[in-house]
Amino acid sequence: MVNIILRRDVEGLDLRMTKGISDRSDASTTAIEGIGGFRIRDSGTRLMITGSMRTSSGLLRGQRDYTERQRRRQSANDPESFARLPLAIGGLLTYNIGNAVSVFSADNQPLRLKPEFGGGTLGATYSFLPADFSGSRSEAVELLRANAGALMLEPAPDRRSGTASLLPRSTSASILASLRQEFGGRMEAYIDTAWLRNEGRQEFSFNEQGPTTALAPTNLFQQPVVFTFPRPDLLGTYRQTITSNRVTLGTVIRMGHDWSLNADVSAAQVRAVRRDAYSLQSLSFLNSLRRGTPGGPGLPVVDPLAPAAVRNATLLAYRQTSDYGQFLKNNFRSAGLRLGGPLLNLPGGPLALTSAIEWRRESVPVTTGTTRSASELPKVRESAPRSQVVSSGYLELRAPLTAAGTHLPILRQLELMLALRRDAARTLYPRGFGAFLPGDTAASRSRRTALTYTAGVRFFPHEKLMLRMSSATGELPPTIQNLRSNSGTFVSRARPLRIRKEAGGPSEANGTSPSRTEDRPTRPPSERAPFLRDS
Repeated sequence: MVNIILRRDVEGLDLRMTKGISDRSDASTTAIEGIGGFRIRDSGTRLMITGSMRTSSGLLRGQRDYTERQRRRQSANDPESFARLPLAIGGLLTYNIGNAVSVFSADNQPLRLKPEFGGGTLGATYSFLPADFSGSRSEAVELLRANAGALMLEPAPDRRSGTASLLPRSTSASILASLRQEFGGRMEAYIDTAWLRNEGRQEFSFNEQGPTTALAPTNLFQQPVVFTFPRPDLLGTYRQTITSNRVTLGTVIRMGHDWSLNADVSAAQVRAVRRDAYSLQSLSFLNSLRRGTPGGPGLPVVDPLAPAAVRNATLLAYRQTSDYGQFLKNNFRSAGLRLGGPLLNLPGGPLALTSAIEWRRESVPVTTGTTRSASELPKVRESAPRSQVVSSGYLELRAPLTAAGTHLPILRQLELMLALRRDAARTLYPRGFGAFLPGDTAASRSRRTALTYTAGVRFFPHEKLMLRMSSATGELPPTIQNLRSNSGTFVSRARPLRIRKEAGGPSEANGTSPSRTEDRPTRPPSERAPFLRDS
């Protein structure tokens, strides 16, 4: 249980403003807070209003050297693995992207120049040119020879790396108001309202890599290669706004003999709006990169070794963008009744009882997501509605058995505590992937009941020392978000496959062999997943 004590009797106005930056004079934050209240004399009416707003400018990856330091450590530990990193999708490979035009051998053999560019091998499977290179082909060959076996570790200044968000830009604002009315000192009614809004923005981009064939005129080498280079044309912005509204009506009744009764009902709604804008993977770009020819009518040739200005202009000619929007709404209702007070007097104080019953319901109607791009008609996806109802009961007893003056230390201010809680949840959620797959919108119902307890004892062996022992159980019921189908793909290091050969099987000598176990790798050692070693 968490107890939060709020300021209730506020008169006047209190304003605060704070502003801060990191120790590198960036990632600034600004916060403004205010609280005000007044009381109408002789009427028992009190009003309090609080408000706050906080903004953060965020931080880009290029503003810190974390990525570069990680790359230097990984390159020093395992250079080959650093150059070629496995993706968890079909065993594909992605190649490290630095602030340079890098070239990698696609067949993992040393790069071999074509005869018209001098022939011979570079003696390494990768090399690079500076990102701002603008020389001739012969100058490019000389630089590639000089940089063979080396890579640029500085992150590329694009949204895949250097200008991607390390910390998102964010804005949060809140307004809370509380109106309370007392009736004769034994009863109080109140209305609490709250409005909360959080906005966040993050810069990112999807990676886009593809091979260049050996026959492509833009390829200087005899084997297929993979070029990586800065991509200022790639865009990606993720925006999300979450708005919450809540109203609570309640009353507190002081029943005498230190007993009190509290009843309240609440209604709330949370709305989440998501807006993404990002670059699409351009097949015409990948085709031009692969073949060294125009990707379509009126489109230029993608030549990674062209001068930087020409290369960037070519990239913009192939850029295609799309945006995605999603709207989510969660409606929340709750009611609660709490009763507490002393049952009888014990040597250490009153035996106190606290009890509560609660009911809450949240429902998520149909969620709509829409994808739009210039080359296709809008695509609309809907997820099926879902809801959850939870009924809870809580009971707690505190028994102070002895007073502070007890002579035995183990019995000094001895107190026992026992708490019980029961939750019953009913959840309605879509089966499978909901409306994302045609015809698969059937609903499933889930019922779950949980009974948990906490039992504890405490005492004061010394007037300035308290010892407490407790035993407790707990359960976290699944939320609506947990009860949904999901899938993921991962790649783990290959482990030896143990194959057991039984007696009587063929052998080289006499056609039989004793029972034995052999370790055979599931993949050749050269194809096993790479790993890092600590230096």
